[in-house]
Amino acid sequence: MKSWVLGAALAALLACAPGAGAAPPKGFYGVAISGPAIDGTLSLPAQLQRIRHAGGDQVTVAFNWADVDPDGPPEQAPEHWESLDRMVTLAARRHLRIVPVLVQAPPWARTDPTKPFSDEVPGPSWASACSLTR
Repeated sequence: MKSWVLGAALAALLACAPGAGAAPPKGFYGVAISGPAIDGTLSLPAQLQRIRHAGGDQVTVAFNWADVDPDGPPEQAPEHWESLDRMVTLAARRHLRIVPVLVQAPPWARTDPTKPFSDEVPGPSWASACSLTR
C-alpha cells in the first residue's frame, strides 16, 4: 500500500513540474567576458554576437577601477573610460545587458599601494567608483 501512495505522490509531482521545454526567465542566460574577448585576441563584436545568438541576454564584465582612474581621483586626474565605453556600446547594440563587477582599486586608493588587490581606503573616492557615475 505504501508503494502505491509513494508512486501516486511522485506522479502528481511530475505532472505539476514545469516541462523541460519551458522557457527560462528573461535574464537567465549570461556569460562572463574576460581575457581574449577583451584584450583583442578574439573579436569582441563577434563574441557578443555569438552570445546573443546562443540565447544569452547579459554579459558580466570586470570594471577595473585601476584602469579608469590610474593617476588619481576624478577631481584630480582625467578618467579613462574608453575600453569600457566600447564594451557597453557593443553589448547595447546586441541588446545584451551589462552586469558590472568593480575590481582592483588603483594604487592611490589602496591601503597598501604595492599590492594590486589590497583593501581600498574607505571614503568618497571608493563610493564614487562604486556608483560608476560619469
